[in-house]
Parts: sequence; structure tokens; C-alpha cells
Amino acid sequence: MNFYFILINFFYVYFVFAVGFLVNKNFLKLEIDKELTIISGIIYISLIGLLINFFLPLSKLVNTIFLFYIILYSLFYYKEIITKKNLKLFFILGFINIFLILGTHHNRPDALIYHLPYIATLNEEKIIFGLNNINYRFGHTAIIQYLSAMSNNYLFGTNGISLYLPIAFSSLIYFFYKEIKKNTNNFLRLLSVFFLCIILIKLNRVSEYGNDYWSHFYFLLGFYLVLKSIIKKKFNYEDFFQLSIILSFAFLNKIFLIVGGIYLVFITKKFNKINYFFNKKNIFILFFLIIFFFKNVINTGCIIYPLDQTCFKNLNWTAKINNYGNAKKVSVDSESWSKDWPNFFRYNQSKITQEEYISNFFWFDTWKKNHLLLILKKIFPVIILIIIMSTMLSNNKVQEKLFNKKLLFISFFILSIWFLKFPLYRFGLSIIIVNIICIFFYFLQKYKKSLLNKKKIIFLITLCLLISIFQNSKKIIKNRNELIPNIYAEQTYNKVYNNNNEFIMNLSKMNYCGYTALCSNFDNSNNIILSHFFNYKIYNVK
Repeated sequence: MNFYFILINFFYVYFVFAVGFLVNKNFLKLEIDKELTIISGIIYISLIGLLINFFLPLSKLVNTIFLFYIILYSLFYYKEIITKKNLKLFFILGFINIFLILGTHHNRPDALIYHLPYIATLNEEKIIFGLNNINYRFGHTAIIQYLSAMSNNYLFGTNGISLYLPIAFSSLIYFFYKEIKKNTNNFLRLLSVFFLCIILIKLNRVSEYGNDYWSHFYFLLGFYLVLKSIIKKKFNYEDFFQLSIILSFAFLNKIFLIVGGIYLVFITKKFNKINYFFNKKNIFILFFLIIFFFKNVINTGCIIYPLDQTCFKNLNWTAKINNYGNAKKVSVDSESWSKDWPNFFRYNQSKITQEEYISNFFWFDTWKKNHLLLILKKIFPVIILIIIMSTMLSNNKVQEKLFNKKLLFISFFILSIWFLKFPLYRFGLSIIIVNIICIFFYFLQKYKKSLLNKKKIIFLITLCLLISIFQNSKKIIKNRNELIPNIYAEQTYNKVYNNNNEFIMNLSKMNYCGYTALCSNFDNSNNIILSHFFNYKIYNVK
């Protein structure tokens, strides 16, 4: 089984590449950067899964039909897809994916609490009205869960849901490696080296890839593309579409990163290309954004959950103020936890409410003693990288005045929003890194330092690569008895039925669910009325 799981990693890369290639070429008819084909494929499979689930469960049969449709369709373009260059790409990325995924596990505890149960629900059920009344966390899952659910088919098996875990890392490694090779601009080459090193040393642990990390991958990529357009002084419609769908995907994985849209507006306005917003091909992105919002309304009663202002209070499945999963209560709870409420509550039980805690910077003293120190510890390797790079740089006699000060102000503005609302490291990783990049490269430009010769580039990348290899080798050795990610929680469940003997949910006896559909650690069945509408389940609240 281990060997088969290893083998299908190579074919999985081909599958994702083929989807990206076929949609870009035949459906959108756009000349998207070929180095971003796999990254595009990740997005398209996720969106297709979202659409299919409105009508069908993402079952093994449905997913297998989709897989073989892509395989057969891709054969018509085998001369463009199965080239010597692409076969080399499939092998290299497949090998990287295997190295990253062996001995790892899904992000814990979140994966066991709601990522995997949601994926299992997608595999067994079509879209459900009021799904978050079973498990409120189902209301703020990420679009990437649809990619995972679509990877469960008769060829990949149930373990296929884990194949997606390392593919963002490997595809971005490939992208920035190609950028370094082809960039002739010193500033842009240096930027590519920096991004590559950041990914190698900070984003190489697959077990940390919750929904947050996926959004950070795409947010960082989007920011790089903005800088690239400014430096190259080129921004055509293909660049606009590429940036739009990447930033949209970051948002669909973590709603807070809707702030990335500010970069899109900035770059479009800078190049005086506002008309790009009205191109008919944008209907593709708009369509999927609309059905994502529609999915949210069906699952939670809210356009963006848990933003209470976007909720339709009159819907029968919308959780009311005293109900489990009420959007306002979940929103306050999420914000207070990101501001270190647990540590405050541990020593100050019942002194103030969560609403009082998150207001007027009451939270700051507790936060700075814990979360701030953690953030500084986490970004320390990035600071070390900057120091090392600074010592290697030499003066550039030709001044390349390319970095835009407005980007620095925009990035700081976004950082301020993160700090005021959700100052948790895993929520703001990419935002923090973007601000560090802005400050670092602003001073490099000011002091005319941007030259990094080939030997120094190779040294830096090799150093970061060795760090990544060392960290993942330790993981493989440590978990050598369990090389394939375990998707099940070692717990028992009670099946909960209503008075009509209709199945409502699986109730975990402890805290974790793992890959179990309609599962929660909270029994809300007494407050749910199960009904049906044209074979769709509706979990109304009493």
C-alpha cells in the first residue's frame, strides 16, 4: 500500500497539470504563465468540486468519472502535455511531494475536528442546508477541501484525499526556481530568490498546512505577481486574470484575505487598466464567487460566515442568537481567541465577557506576553535570512528605482487590519512576510543594493534546501511506522437519530472526528428539525 501511494503521487501531478492546461487553453483561451499551470489546476479542480456538490456528492464514482474524463481529454493534446520537459516536471514534483508527505499528518487539531469530517461529508452528501447546525466549523471551511474531496476516487483510493497536501509547496518551488533562471532584472531575481528561500525554510512542514497556509501560499504568490508587473512595467489582461483568480483563491480559503483585493485594485489603477474589470472573461471568476457565497447561504444562512451583517435572519436554518453556531457569537469567540482569550480566562475567570475583552485594547497586555513572543519566534528565521542576504549583496551602479512606496503603505494598512481584528500568527503569516519584504526591498533600493551573483544564489538556495531536507528527514525517521497520513481519529462515535428514526449526525465521544461524515463533538440534535426539499437535506433550527 505504501508503494502504491508513492506511485500515484506522480500521476496526481499529471492530473492537476492536465486540468490547469485544458481549462486555460480550451475554456478560458488565455495565455497564462505556463509555470503556473499546476497552480491553476489546483484552483480549477477545487471550483469544479464546489459546483458539482450542488447536485451530487463528490463520491468515488463521480470523482473517478471526472478523472477519466480529464485523462481521455488530455490525450488529444498529448504532444503539448506529455513533452520531455513536462515529464521531467511531473517526476521532480512527484518526488518532492512524496518526500514531503511521507511520515506527515493532516494539520492537527483542526483537521480532525472539522477539515476531514467536512471532506467526508462532501464525499457522502450533496450540499446540505443548515450544515453548520451540526458542526459550526463547517460554516467556515476552505475551498481547498473540495480539491481533497475530489481526489478520493477508485484509482487513488480514500487515501487520495491526502495527495493534495504538498502540491502547493512543490509547484511554488518550481515556479520561483524558473523565475530565478529566466529573470534578467537584478531586483526581480533577488525577489525570486527571497520568496524561494522563505518557502523552503518557513512553509516546508506539510503537517502545518491547515486552511491558513493554503491561503498564505496564494497571497504571497499574488503579491509577487504585483511586484513583477511593476518591475517589468507590463500588465496585460492575462496578468490581470491570473492575479484575480489567485487572490480570489486565497480569499476562498481564508475569508480575511479578502484584503488582497486592494493589491488588485492598486495595480490595475496604476497601469490605468480599469477596463479589465469589465472583460467578459471575468464572468468565470464572478460565477464561482457567486456560487461560493450561495453555498455559504445554504450551509449557514450567511453570505460570509461568521460575519453577522451578511446573515439572513429569516431563513429557517440560520442559527439565532441563542442557538449553537450563531454567527455573531462565533465571530466574537474567534476574535477573542486570536487575541489570546484562553490565557486571559485561565487567570481571570468570569471577570469580563469576551465582548469586553476584545474592545478598547483590553486584550493587548495578555496578547503581547504570549502571541507577540510566538510571532517574533516564528519570524526569526526570516530575519536571519535577511541578514545573510544583506551581507551578500553588492552595489548596483545602475539605479533600479522600481519598488513602489504605495505598496509599503498598502501592506502596512493590511497589517494594521490584521492586528486590530485577528492578530494570530497563523492568520497573518503572509501579511507579516509581505511587510518584511516591503521594508527590506525599500531599503535595498534606497542604498542601491540588488546584485547577487550566481555563486551566492546557489549557496543561499542550497542552504535553505538543506534546512528543508533536514526537517522533513527527521519527520520521516520519527514516523517511519506510519508513513501514510492517518485520516481517522482513534475514537468511537454515537449515531444520533431523531424521533422519526432519521439519522441526524455522528457524535464524537471525545473531541475529534477524523474522516467521518456529519460529525461533531457537540450534540445539537435536540435543536434541529430535519426536513427534505427535492431530496436535499435541511437542518432547520427550532
